[in-house]
Amino acid sequence: MARKDGTNEQVLAVRKQPERFVPIFFTAPSWSPDGKLIAVSVVTFGGSSRVVAFPLDGGKEINLSKEPWPFSSQVEWLPDMSGLLVVAGSGSGTGAQLWFLTYPSGERRQITNDLDQHRAIGLAADGTRFVTVVASGVITVWVAANGDASRAVNLPTGNIGPSAVLGNTVSWTPNGKIVFIAGEGNDVNIWIMDADGENRRPLTSNAGRNAAPAVSPDGRYIVFNSTRGGQQNIWRMNIDGSNPKQLTSGIAESRAAISPDGKWVVYASQGTSRPTIWKVSIEGGPVVEITHRVSNSPVISPDGKLIAYLFSDSTDPLAPPNRIAIMPFDGGDPLNVWNFEPSTTFATIAQWSADGKSILYTASSNNVTNLMSQPMA
Repeated sequence: MARKDGTNEQVLAVRKQPERFVPIFFTAPSWSPDGKLIAVSVVTFGGSSRVVAFPLDGGKEINLSKEPWPFSSQVEWLPDMSGLLVVAGSGSGTGAQLWFLTYPSGERRQITNDLDQHRAIGLAADGTRFVTVVASGVITVWVAANGDASRAVNLPTGNIGPSAVLGNTVSWTPNGKIVFIAGEGNDVNIWIMDADGENRRPLTSNAGRNAAPAVSPDGRYIVFNSTRGGQQNIWRMNIDGSNPKQLTSGIAESRAAISPDGKWVVYASQGTSRPTIWKVSIEGGPVVEITHRVSNSPVISPDGKLIAYLFSDSTDPLAPPNRIAIMPFDGGDPLNVWNFEPSTTFATIAQWSADGKSILYTASSNNVTNLMSQPMA
């Protein structure tokens, strides 16, 4: 905090990993009307989010949330201090709605219930009205034969919701079916369907947020990240959704990829301070860190010899990635690095081309997202 002219700046509160004041892009602390407290959302990576109040006199922090959310962001005190408006919902802002959090009891009540993604709130001085910024739209699955966008076909999946932006959300099975994630309300689950979009059915339900599915080369397993165990970890289940098995137990693990021989699962883990890439046997067992460098979103080359990953050259290891690197499967220095323009809307997704000669990735410019190809040469 500081004076209005910016002088006398003081640190009121500090959070160390795995906790953080987030999200970066659409949150703000809220000063209580009596001038004694500042409320803000605090998230634990791979865990839950809560609203915390910090006394300006340096007293002990106050947990205002009787029950945590998977995600919370902006908060706003009511003028009479009877409670706060909170933007909260499922992970990474998908499905976020407006809630009323009572003060000091911490009871909560959902105010809005729509298909939009609420981002920000503004409260009138008398507390009788508010405005909200929302993101809305239709997100569907398309198939483009031979990568020809002019021949792309929109599959009859309906609106699978904004949760579809949680990582690489589609994966082909060896027999030509499509595994994908869809969000209904605040639930994020993994589904399977035929290549034409027919015979859709869920593979997960009532078990946390489930995203980023990867199908094993032999078609036996689906590996994915899930919060069903309390934190976001890597899980494995049979192709029909049965026999889920937890493979990892770290902090905020995501973006799993399976080696072509079907033996290894490579994934990103937040760790205590920064994201790095790890691997574990598809049958479970000890986990091994592949690289100590800041790295995220690993994808394995078709021959199993290389790993491509995303990272940021910012001093903040959690900043949106703006570089792609290639390293040997067992780790080591990058063999090549390319720059790309980071997305300002959705997270960048990368994948190898089938022949292993290029990296395919998403890039956004002027609010339009396209698929790009970076030749290895």
